[in-house]
Amino acid sequence: MWQSTDGVHVQLALEDLNAVKLLVALAVSEETTYLSAQAEVVAGAAAISSMAARPVRKYVPDVLAPSVVSFDFGSFAGDLAPPLLLLTANEPLAAGGSVVVAEKLTLLSRADGSGETLTLSKVFTRTSSQRPGAVELQLSDEDFDAYLQLTELGRSRETLFLLVQPGALKDMAGNDNLFLPALGVDQFRSEMPASQIPIGGDTGGLLEGVSTTSSTFSTSTSTTFTTTTEPATTE
Repeated sequence: MWQSTDGVHVQLALEDLNAVKLLVALAVSEETTYLSAQAEVVAGAAAISSMAARPVRKYVPDVLAPSVVSFDFGSFAGDLAPPLLLLTANEPLAAGGSVVVAEKLTLLSRADGSGETLTLSKVFTRTSSQRPGAVELQLSDEDFDAYLQLTELGRSRETLFLLVQPGALKDMAGNDNLFLPALGVDQFRSEMPASQIPIGGDTGGLLEGVSTTSSTFSTSTSTTFTTTTEPATTE
């Protein structure tokens, strides 16, 4: 929070911003954005008396692309089951991440793309309300068969990278994800029996005063409330 000549600025913490984004009917337009305040929400010379909800003066929509910040991989012994991937984005995903365009995800054995590659054709998704930016993907049988035919890709942590094309995922505002040419795997588990990886549950790391006269709200990552102020009055 800081004060300038045009008012008091309040920047939301990332946790609070993501909580706002998960509420699909809140702060998605000027008509759905209001601000209220309790007494003494700002201390000192700029102290604000309690304020009933007031409409936003200026609304800035979220136009920032989400980004995949990490991915985990769990491969299984033999032909028990297809591997699992856990993608984690830097913000909540549309439809809880359940809508993923598999064809825009490619596994690489080398970061420069010169080795073996596997572009996915279909995935089965599972999401967790506890981690709104994470989505668990299970390869289809067809993609798993193609994976088994390869000899280098995904056989160790050093031979697994993920290429993410724009449009593989969307955030709550409908923005496509950023392009990632080669993201190295974070957690890698191999030769693990399928029964040891809980699906759709806890994956153990694979999926875990002054009176205000107007306000401004932005739904980008650096969301701020700006309140214009006038000298406080006392009763």
